[in-house]
Amino acid sequence: MTGAPSRRPKPSPIPVLSPAQGRSPISPLPAPTSTHRIRLPDGAEVTAYLDGPADAPLTVVLVHGLSVTADLWRVHTQHLADRGMRVVRYDQRAHGRSTRGTARITLEGLADDLAHIIERLAPHGPLALAGHSMGGMILQTLTMLRPDLLPASTDCC
Repeated sequence: MTGAPSRRPKPSPIPVLSPAQGRSPISPLPAPTSTHRIRLPDGAEVTAYLDGPADAPLTVVLVHGLSVTADLWRVHTQHLADRGMRVVRYDQRAHGRSTRGTARITLEGLADDLAHIIERLAPHGPLALAGHSMGGMILQTLTMLRPDLLPASTDCC
C-alpha cells in the first residue's frame, strides 16, 4: 500500500515559566502559615497545618484519606485561604509527619484525634468539614460521636 507520508503535527514544547512570569503549575506552593504538633492521649504526635487569616469568618477542616497526607489538600488550601478562609489540615496518625502512638487505629479513634485537633486549632466559630475517601468516613464518625463540635444551625454561609 502506497500513499503520502503521514503528516503529524510536531508536539509543542511545554512552557517553562521563570519566577518573573509567575508560578509554574508544578512548582511548590507556599509553606503553611503555621505548623503545630499536637500530642494525643496515647502519645501520638499529630502534625497540623494552618493557613489563612486568624480572624476568618469560616474555618475549613480538611481530612485526607488512607495512604496520603495533608499535602493532598495543598492546592485546595491555597484556593480557600486566598478567599479569606482559615484552613486546618493535618497528617493523620501514622501518616506523613505524624507518629502512630499506641492506640489501635479505628474510625472512632481517628475521629477522636480529629476532635482534639478541632478543639485545639478551631475552638470557636463556624466550621466547614471536608474529607477525601477515608477522611469522609472519619467525618461521619465524628459527627455521630461528637455532635457538640458541630454548629447548632445547618444554615450555610
